[in-house]
Amino acid sequence: MTVKLSTMTGRERVLAAMRREPVDYVPCSPLANPLSEVQRRDRPWNFPWAEPGDGIEYLATELGTDPVVGLWWMDGMYPDERVTSRVWQEGEVLHKSFDTPAGHLHASVVVNELWPFGENIPFFHDFVAHYREPWLETRDDVECLKHVLLPPRSSDQIEDMRERIAPRKELADGKSFWTGPSNTFHMYESTDVVRQAVRDVFDAFGKTGLIVTAPSSVHPMMPWENTLAMIDEWRTHREI
Repeated sequence: MTVKLSTMTGRERVLAAMRREPVDYVPCSPLANPLSEVQRRDRPWNFPWAEPGDGIEYLATELGTDPVVGLWWMDGMYPDERVTSRVWQEGEVLHKSFDTPAGHLHASVVVNELWPFGENIPFFHDFVAHYREPWLETRDDVECLKHVLLPPRSSDQIEDMRERIAPRKELADGKSFWTGPSNTFHMYESTDVVRQAVRDVFDAFGKTGLIVTAPSSVHPMMPWENTLAMIDEWRTHREI
């Protein structure tokens, strides 16, 4: 197989594919989700990098893919200065509340060995079965949230966010179908199954506006050879 030299950066390639514009070759943009320590409990770590990393640098530099480098600003919320918060526990139930100019915002969860966030109740997570009372139940709760879930505004807050983003920004360089082998089926099967899934994706969607990945992400307990098979099969078919 003759490999064509790339003429685009990973960022340019993925953005062009999302817009269904011409690309030098079809991008592959895998997302490796290390999961929480609780989710990984008693399961193998098959990624070739140290836990609990997300492997962005490895996927980009060692495997030559185009991972999307992101950082949610919600990871560092900057509430209205008038907002106060507190956390307390009653038996097995953990409570967290915010007092805002619009009212009182409250959530509670059952804490046991499967709760991975310690004495915190994040707004965004997958452990919804633990809720006794969710953050949002009424329109009034949404009005309260508007005072809590805010982006950085002051110079100190903006600088804090810049420091958080800097390592990923440096790595990130400078209508589409973002799909591939299923992470609930194909990626736990054999390499042949994974390779066939990649071929099926190219057959079904063509090469315009296609970004190959294993939706929604690859996990540490999956056989690593399946991720390598997906990337290798992508290389075989990616040329335009």
